[in-house]
Amino acid sequence: MSAAARLVAKEVLALGRTEAPAVVRGFKTSAAPRAGGGYHYDYEHGPNYLNFQDWPGRKRKITTWILGMWVTGLGVPSFAVWYQQNKLKG
Repeated sequence: MSAAARLVAKEVLALGRTEAPAVVRGFKTSAAPRAGGGYHYDYEHGPNYLNFQDWPGRKRKITTWILGMWVTGLGVPSFAVWYQQNKLKG
């Protein structure tokens, strides 16, 4: 059998197959591997993220935050009650 006939026969047999051809997958990178080190924090202020003790003006900032939450938590419902009662006075 000639080479052309063998190639045609191979292609005809391949048409009858339903399985996908085998694919070799790999991972390539041009970067050199690093052992440890070189870590950059994902968060901008990573090393000091939850270090509350070293915040400048810590007492003022936390007091302001707590008072703001308290005023918002009591102020919004109080305003809603006042507004509804003023509408019903009418």
